[in-house]
Amino acid sequence: MQDVVLQINELEEKQRVADKSLRSYAGQLGRSVAHKDGYETLFPALRDEYLMREAELVKAQEEKRLVSDLIQAQKEGQKKRERLKARRNEIEEAHKEIKIRLGAIFFEQAQAESCDPSVSAALDHIVSRYKKLKYNTQNGSFFSSATSKLLLAMTNQNKDFLSAFKAVEDDNLFSMIQGERAQKLIGEYQEYKRQLGDIEKELKELDEDISDADELAENHRKEVEERLNQCVLDEEAAAVSYGLYLFDNAVKWLKDNTANHIVDIVSDMLKTQEIIEENTRQIRLKKTQIEVYNQMEKVRLNEKAIMKLEAERERLLGQINELKAENETIITKVRNLERGDQP
Repeated sequence: MQDVVLQINELEEKQRVADKSLRSYAGQLGRSVAHKDGYETLFPALRDEYLMREAELVKAQEEKRLVSDLIQAQKEGQKKRERLKARRNEIEEAHKEIKIRLGAIFFEQAQAESCDPSVSAALDHIVSRYKKLKYNTQNGSFFSSATSKLLLAMTNQNKDFLSAFKAVEDDNLFSMIQGERAQKLIGEYQEYKRQLGDIEKELKELDEDISDADELAENHRKEVEERLNQCVLDEEAAAVSYGLYLFDNAVKWLKDNTANHIVDIVSDMLKTQEIIEENTRQIRLKKTQIEVYNQMEKVRLNEKAIMKLEAERERLLGQINELKAENETIITKVRNLERGDQP
């Protein structure tokens, strides 16, 4: 019987595949007829139900596409933001270098007699400190000279040049700076500043857009996916229901002029149904064989039990007869004793 059980399992698996195929064909039939002109009055309730579920599915798919586009745009925005930050870092480095170079020029010009007084005044606090330290290294006491030399050595010139640049910029003195080279560097600095301003503005807008996209995607992505999954199931169920009903009532609407692809679907469904019916018949037959085998196995077991019981009965009857014979002997002895016979 183990072979028969395996055969049933194989048939049931084929049955599952055939059932799935039949439902797939039914879905195709339902969708095809629902969109075919001239079939509007053919089981309209089921047709309208399918068309409604299909419209819901299309809407859910569009929502999913919009969310997906939003998420993709968000990713692209994040990539663009990283590129802008990298570009900003590059410009800031170049920007800082130009400010140092310009600060050095401003510092140098502030010590010249031809320097505009406004520039000299703006940088006087920096230039005076340097001059004082330099003077002390040459003319001060030993302690003062040593200290001044140490301070000069420890002075961060780049920091002072940046301070010189800031002083000139804050007082709006760029036009007072002499030299074509200085003015060219000022032009480069202003161009970098403009680029940094544009980048900062773009980064701010990107941050706002990405923040809005993050919130929208987080709130709606899961909801849209769940709704889409449900719409897929609903559309499939409605198409299958309509298709199965059409198939069961095919004689009422199939005509000689019915479209070939619809006829082909119905033909495939007929073949699949025949396979299902044959599988069902085979499964029922083999299950009957197993049931007959199981019942006959019970009969065989019962017969063995009967044989054992009959053998036990013969043994018990023998014991009963022996006990009866013994009783008769005892009763005879008792009667003899009652008559006074000696034993």
